[in-house]
Amino acid sequence: MTIGSHFSAINFDWREFSGAMNPLLMVDHFRMRAPTFGPHPHAGISAVTYVFEDSASPHQNRDSMGNFGPIRPGSLHWMVAGKGVVHDEWPADEQQETHGLQFFVDLPAEKKSIAPYAVNVESEDVPIYIDGRVRVRVVAGQLGSIESPIALPQRLSLLDCFMGEDTALDLTGKLYSSAWAYAVRGDVSFSLNDVSVPLPAGSSLAVGLLDKGSAFTASSQMDSHFVLVSGDPVGKRPT
Repeated sequence: MTIGSHFSAINFDWREFSGAMNPLLMVDHFRMRAPTFGPHPHAGISAVTYVFEDSASPHQNRDSMGNFGPIRPGSLHWMVAGKGVVHDEWPADEQQETHGLQFFVDLPAEKKSIAPYAVNVESEDVPIYIDGRVRVRVVAGQLGSIESPIALPQRLSLLDCFMGEDTALDLTGKLYSSAWAYAVRGDVSFSLNDVSVPLPAGSSLAVGLLDKGSAFTASSQMDSHFVLVSGDPVGKRPT
């Protein structure tokens, strides 16, 4: 999707995956160079913005709760819309590009009408898992014993993963019951038990009903960057 010369996004919708990316509703890998959407409402979901470390500009956020401030590169802003909130976002530095992910997470039924609120984690507070040439920013949730400092309205992890040449990351038993992965740069391969799926840059995959005993591994033969979101399904959606 492109809007003028100032916004582009690779978009993924839950309908593309027959519900397997639940609790995610939609994800945009976006690049924004000027204000694009203006103030707009959300309700019954969480609207989440994660700005990649390589972003040339922070992403300015303003909402009807009175929050106003930049989401800096490497930082996360998680807005629980609940019963309703209006927000707007744009590049904080004029003529510079913001690079990141925005995704919408379905809320459990009992939280869809709660008062809206927001949580943030700054880049310097994101814990990092390192194993040789594998580096994982545990932005939300946890990876093994490494846990993000923010409390979310539901169980969900957001892992920003960087792989060197000929590396692997064993995720067996470390995820929730669904997982969605997106290759930002390079080629990544995901193996679930005896099935292996290549994931080139700009593409994604979803795994529903992930069993704790299932062998699940990411590997790459080149320098690669991917994001993995894992959570528990919410409600029921048509397939």
